[in-house]
Amino acid sequence: MKTKKIFFITGALMITLIFSACSLVFVPGGGNRVIGLKGVYKSGDQGETWLAENKLEASEATIASQNIRQLVFDIFDSNIIYRAANDGFFISQNGADSWKKINSLPLDDFALNPKTRGIIYFASGNKVFKTADNGENWTVIYTEAKANVTAVSLGISYFDTSYVYLLTSDATLLLSDDWGERWQTVATFGKAQAKKVFVDPHNSRNIFVATQDKFYISNDQGASWQETVFEQAKKMPGINKFKQLFFTQKPNNLIYLAAYGILKSQDNGQSWQPVTLITQPNTVDINALGFNPQETDELYYTIGNILYHTVDNGRNWKTKTLPIPAGTKVKSILVDPADTNLLYLGVTQ
Repeated sequence: MKTKKIFFITGALMITLIFSACSLVFVPGGGNRVIGLKGVYKSGDQGETWLAENKLEASEATIASQNIRQLVFDIFDSNIIYRAANDGFFISQNGADSWKKINSLPLDDFALNPKTRGIIYFASGNKVFKTADNGENWTVIYTEAKANVTAVSLGISYFDTSYVYLLTSDATLLLSDDWGERWQTVATFGKAQAKKVFVDPHNSRNIFVATQDKFYISNDQGASWQETVFEQAKKMPGINKFKQLFFTQKPNNLIYLAAYGILKSQDNGQSWQPVTLITQPNTVDINALGFNPQETDELYYTIGNILYHTVDNGRNWKTKTLPIPAGTKVKSILVDPADTNLLYLGVTQ
């Protein structure tokens, strides 16, 4: 009877796990843990062990089945994290221990005001929304009139936060200099598929725009533009295929993820030097990149369910298997600036 009872309980547990979209996995050093298929994962030991962090605030419900699109620290407090997913926008104020939904719209991009907490700009479809109270109330501040054109990316000046940039899907860059009340066209970048707009946190005159196969920089707040990777694309094929860009704490020092691989610049994107990887350049699909903000020689990147980690700018790499099932991939890697042992992953299908 005992054997039958144990078998019944085990079977019931497995059925519960299957129908709740969770997996029972072995986490190195951490024993058996129930891990959500997607959502957010957290490690307190540089990726050795992981926990799924997908609990809704004041509820037993979870949001582990979400496809994560973006995971971003609050500018002032890394214990506050914003989570953009396929079914809404969420905030955690306790290091991902629990989450609160602050918008139910599908999200294309969002930008945090770098000087005032609670002011957020949110792109969804052909509209841009703004909140001044951390998501309690939202106002539409822009509606794209052109058919089949959507709001793709947002950026805010770090020195004059009244300057808000919007990149639309037809590669048009617009500017509002009054916090989103009125808009004007700054530049157009042909018929390429638009990807992302960035404003340099150290010098807001520097603006970067990435499209499907080109990467532009302006050093005069959008008055003129140049392709920043054009010449090097001949020697490093795939460098023009943008994936992610990061500004470090040191001015003019950038970290760039492209189809070619991981690259760094010490001259604000005028030239790029590749980081040596285990694999040959332009041969693998790197899903996500993260770095230690206190020591940028420490890098993390993922391919599938493998996490790669270096502390010496690529001279040596360690690999770790992540507890995410086949068919999922990491979309975001965050390294906590206050405690660099803390890592967060945003996982998607």
